[in-house]
Amino acid sequence: AKRFAAMFENDPTVKVARIFKEHSAKNVLTMELIEGIKLSDKKAFARANIDKKVLAQNGVNALLRQVFVEGFFHADPHPGNYFALPGNVFAFIDYGMVGRLMQEERLELASFFISFLNQDSESAIKHLFHIVGTGQSTDTASFEHDVDDILHEWYGAKLKEVSLAQTFFHIMESGRKNGINFPSSFAYLGKSLLTTESMGYALDPEFNFTRQLRPYINKIIKEELSISKIKTKIIDQSLDYINYA
Repeated sequence: AKRFAAMFENDPTVKVARIFKEHSAKNVLTMELIEGIKLSDKKAFARANIDKKVLAQNGVNALLRQVFVEGFFHADPHPGNYFALPGNVFAFIDYGMVGRLMQEERLELASFFISFLNQDSESAIKHLFHIVGTGQSTDTASFEHDVDDILHEWYGAKLKEVSLAQTFFHIMESGRKNGINFPSSFAYLGKSLLTTESMGYALDPEFNFTRQLRPYINKIIKEELSISKIKTKIIDQSLDYINYA
């Protein structure tokens, strides 16, 4: 909870329940009461003058930042853990279950989605193999064919016919079937993506998850390719070579 609070400290669109350390102990956690509106309470939304479209965007942007920037995300995103506050503020509660992604996993995941959205299945599969684990029982060819079929099914469908998050789930299921081992955090990630996407559509029938995802991950890729980041990586790798020598 403290880490989430620090993460969104300067973000006026997200509210994180405050922890009262002086009233907490080993077996007692005292948190701020969030008197928000349940996302299913349509009448309360009207009374509070909350813009559902803006709220949906704020909620999805919060998740994307958690996943692709911080690598630390809320992994139990059911409707009871989301609230709306006046000013289109999105509030999270209950941090008992979180997921973590290493920097390399975040970059490869962002690269996968870029290739996926650009309808480049060969590149998308390549980035997946940089993330997953394989073994003697792995059927690489079958997995590649499955992923290619799943992606082309998504490409050929209308936006609302096939869920982007559900497509990601199908890819992980194919991995399990073909002896591909995804990082354990990806199960949490799939759940978070699916629930957040459903929340977006519930709040805004015209919600477009892809439209919000593309610029966000494009920004991540550009930042990773910045001169300062490249210099840092070169220095780090040089130190590794020196140690090896």
